[in-house]
Amino acid sequence: MPKLRVKSAFLAALLLCNCYSPPAETPQNNELNGYKDNYIPGINDIQVASQLTLNSIYPASGPLEGGTAIDIIGSGFSPESRVFIGDKPAENIVFRAASRLSASTPAGEFGPVTVTVINGSEKVSLPNGFSYFHQVKINKIDPLIAISTGGSRLTISGQGFIAGTVVRVGAALAAIAAFPSDEEMVIAIPPMPAGNYAITISNLNGSSTYSKKVQVVDPLKVQAVNPPYGPLTGGTEITISGSALFEGTSLWLGEQPLSITAATADGGSIKSITPPAAGEGMASLRAANIWGESVLENAFVYLDDANSDARVVALLPPSGPAAGGERVTLIGYNLPAEGEVKFGPNKAACRYIDSHEIVCNTPGGRDGQVDITIGNSITLPAAYTYVDIGISALNPKDGSIAGGELVTISGHGYKEGTRVYFDGNSAELIEILSPNELVVRIPPAAAAGQVAVTLSRSGVTATLEEAFTYYNNANRLHWTSGGKINGAINGYIYNAWSGKPLKDAYLLIGSDPKNGLGGYTDAKGMVTISSPGLKGPLSIVTGSKPGYSNISFVQVDARDMIFWLTPSPDAEYQEMLEEQQQQQEEGNSDNEGNVDPGNNEKPPVMPRVFGNVTRAKSLELEAGNIVWVFYTQNYMYGTPYVQSKAQLQYGGEYSLTAEVGEKAIVAFSGDYDNRGNFIAKGLGIAPFQFFDYDKIYKVDIVIDTPLDTPLKLIFNDSPLDALTPVSSTLLTVDLGGMGYLPWPQRIGDSATETIMMPSKLPHDLGEIKLFARCGLYSENMNVPMSEVRLGQIAPHGEVPVSPMLGVLKMLSPEPQTYFNNDYHFIFEPTITPPPYPTFHQIYYVDGITGRISWMVFSRGDVKEFTLPNYDGTSLGSPFGATMQTTVIQSYYVPELEFDDMDDYRTGDWISRAYNYTYFDAAPPEETTDPADGLSE
Repeated sequence: MPKLRVKSAFLAALLLCNCYSPPAETPQNNELNGYKDNYIPGINDIQVASQLTLNSIYPASGPLEGGTAIDIIGSGFSPESRVFIGDKPAENIVFRAASRLSASTPAGEFGPVTVTVINGSEKVSLPNGFSYFHQVKINKIDPLIAISTGGSRLTISGQGFIAGTVVRVGAALAAIAAFPSDEEMVIAIPPMPAGNYAITISNLNGSSTYSKKVQVVDPLKVQAVNPPYGPLTGGTEITISGSALFEGTSLWLGEQPLSITAATADGGSIKSITPPAAGEGMASLRAANIWGESVLENAFVYLDDANSDARVVALLPPSGPAAGGERVTLIGYNLPAEGEVKFGPNKAACRYIDSHEIVCNTPGGRDGQVDITIGNSITLPAAYTYVDIGISALNPKDGSIAGGELVTISGHGYKEGTRVYFDGNSAELIEILSPNELVVRIPPAAAAGQVAVTLSRSGVTATLEEAFTYYNNANRLHWTSGGKINGAINGYIYNAWSGKPLKDAYLLIGSDPKNGLGGYTDAKGMVTISSPGLKGPLSIVTGSKPGYSNISFVQVDARDMIFWLTPSPDAEYQEMLEEQQQQQEEGNSDNEGNVDPGNNEKPPVMPRVFGNVTRAKSLELEAGNIVWVFYTQNYMYGTPYVQSKAQLQYGGEYSLTAEVGEKAIVAFSGDYDNRGNFIAKGLGIAPFQFFDYDKIYKVDIVIDTPLDTPLKLIFNDSPLDALTPVSSTLLTVDLGGMGYLPWPQRIGDSATETIMMPSKLPHDLGEIKLFARCGLYSENMNVPMSEVRLGQIAPHGEVPVSPMLGVLKMLSPEPQTYFNNDYHFIFEPTITPPPYPTFHQIYYVDGITGRISWMVFSRGDVKEFTLPNYDGTSLGSPFGATMQTTVIQSYYVPELEFDDMDDYRTGDWISRAYNYTYFDAAPPEETTDPADGLSE
């Protein structure tokens, strides 16, 4: 199973602590250099006489001003021991024990320095043992204003800005958009309510809060213009009210620009003077600045003073709800002070302002247009529109934050011009089925949660609160979920190693990309495919991207599907380079542990790990005389493989070459039995970390966990006699993000075997679920293999190993024939599995590298299906141009609902079978038989 690789600030700290770096420049202090020699040794040739050693400094960093209280850890210390930080003597040295000194650092210069301990005629040094840093300080923030919807960028100048810096605006966490240097950074303000907020920067170098607060304002919006009318000649002083109306805002009345004559400091209003107009009528007001753009339709009415006829020039607004109660302003010339105002046949309650303005509250009416009359002198035909619109129900009531799902809305008053909004975001109107029903495609959402749905027509709105629930299925840790398919499926596609969303990955429904439904993922790795007739179960749904594995679900009826695509080594390496380039462009590159894309003159060197193995006092005598040291295995490999390891007598220093990636260094202690088998008795696991090219790491291990819990494996209907010869039966433990831990003890050839396991693993592995795995491996790889995965080790006394799931009939065409992208799959187990999930891994072996190219999930009773045949122009073939060896593995997962597969239970399989098949490259196109896709 692909596993998610997790990176954190904690891992970054491990990298900084454990990566080897060249020795710092030799200090010039005469007293220090005059002892024994003129050279401070590197970490691999520390000079140790008698018991004097220097292991670590805690804390390992402090400010330039000095005064940091540190502990020096090692052995052989005495009350006469002296300590130097760089070329300066440490202060306040106190002897705590032969293994610990305490001291205070002197003032120093920025960067790492060597720490040296002198004890009589002996001297020991630790290169880069302590680092001096600038304490955090904010000198300036520009600008000191931001928008409440988020995204505003502020430049912060100061000192002490390092990787791992956290910036808060009030209590909210801000994103770091750029990090040019340790004296400057650019932050992006998160969405937050309008107000004034303090900005605080914190990291390992301290914390600093700026003396001035940032002002967060709502987006630009024009809400009203007062007075709302004036003469054609212009010259009317108007007050424009709203939000974010600051100096520098651009204004237009109609098509004519306006100048600001005054502005309030809070952006609540600005003043201007109207320009002349060519003719009588209404004009919109538009405003724009860095905080947005806003238009107020029919904001101002121009009146022609030369025309003295009684008339209504504008009606604001021209429409309203059928229930009435809307405030409507009639603007005109020589409006009568006497006489009733009617909307259709119904009298309105009105107030006469002056001869240019009458304000009314509308009476109730029916949906449609009505005349307006003022006394007996003025009639406005079809001047006002009553709107009767409502919303009562939605189906479905929830959907993905990716948007794109079809939703049917029930209510009344649905006509042409109806608009629909989900939490203020416009939905695409697909069809008005009737005045009481319409269909929309939902917009994307920024976050999961309940939202209001609003319908609008002719300026009248109807809102149903908490009517729709957005969810983010990626947070559910389910491969399939969401209930049965009813018009839409939501795909979530991610990089299985980094956990990052994959943009522009492709989701395809069906086996024919020309006739099927498909779509590309957005920046969040999400895509929704919807159609009114889309129902489950679907024959096949596939997620893919060039350079990554394919994943398919066969006969699936789940609305939400997660696809964890495994990158090829080339794709993973390219992603690392792109990530580093992006970090460098943003000035936020912590190059520690990254591949150097500029180092093309020589191939990268695999990481080297060395250190010391010691034992806890309780295991000094009981844990055996032999120690094996190795690292956990990479998840890219489907079977155990030979890895670098060290063997020690009792303990001491080890050195080995490691693979790149997140791993744990493991030490087993034990003895060999009379058959030459290693029997493990003790276990130690070093803290988990990331190992990278061209790096050297020092990792010490303490064997502190006794193997005191017997685990009895019972091979039901043992097929051992049928496998000749049997190379081994192995046991591994799945440590989640740490990788696979191969157990050193080999299992014999009997039907039952007992292995000693730990009752509890060392260190805190958090919420990681632990599995044990055992299986039968034969030198003849053409026979199936059977494995079993368990839950927590401790509760098990006896564990049955299930019979083999069965044999496999490989992809057609048959072995030893041409393979031309006809991905027809036939699975023929020797037993009949129930309709629980079975998943199949199809990959090819390229040299010594196993690359998973396709993973297929199906029900156990689905024995035959066809995989999509991509044309190569959009997705490319998942296999190489030539294939020497193709491997297929099938896993049986009992007691798991196929359409509701959670991430943990998906890996809880009970049996695995696999086989190899050989294919040659496809022959030239002209020799291919188009009838069956096979070579002649």
